[in-house]
Amino acid sequence: MKVLLKKLDFKYKKCNDGHNTEGLKVPIGKGGRLIVCHAGSSSFGFVKNSKLVFRCKSGSSVDYHSQMNATVFEKWFIDMLGNLEEPCIIVMDNASYHSMLAEDYPKSNTRKAEVQKWLQEKSIPFSPEETLSELREKVKLSMPKEKNIN
Repeated sequence: MKVLLKKLDFKYKKCNDGHNTEGLKVPIGKGGRLIVCHAGSSSFGFVKNSKLVFRCKSGSSVDYHSQMNATVFEKWFIDMLGNLEEPCIIVMDNASYHSMLAEDYPKSNTRKAEVQKWLQEKSIPFSPEETLSELREKVKLSMPKEKNIN
């Protein structure tokens, strides 16, 4: 893909911001950046109507992952699939928004009462005397081993 972008006169720069490089991230001034998703090949060029470009909120303390997430990616991906003209092989990196859990599981900062409520709703047995750590382990054991791929 880097070769294709260079042929099209894109400037590629790996952003060393502590996150995995996901898509083409282009710094656009203080605190801002563009997110670019596109699909194509060196043989056929870009897929028709597959370009997604948007500017992250500049100056926001919100991480760009809240704006480029599994929901946004899934919509773009499904729309892009409709524009493919022949069978293809699709290669993606391991960006967090390329896969998602179908269920919303309690996070590591979820309070004990909320974890107990979640376990109860899922009919997962627990004792009120169990520690939060023990309850979190039950949640962890109930999670699927693999994510559903978008």
